[in-house]
Amino acid sequence: MAGALLAQGWPGEAALACAVHLHGAAADACVAQGQGPTGLTAGELIAPARNLFNRWIAEHCRHA
Repeated sequence: MAGALLAQGWPGEAALACAVHLHGAAADACVAQGQGPTGLTAGELIAPARNLFNRWIAEHCRHA
């Protein structure tokens, strides 16, 4: 996740902080839907992470 944000031009510290937060939030979303936490794979985080990131961006743009 950090690499993807860096590739999009994010500053290093911001990319790392966002990636860590996004990774945890995506895992929390999976667990809330009854997946894992044991056996949760990285591939299962893709859709929740994308949805969360898009929501965060939309909320930020709405308030900017």
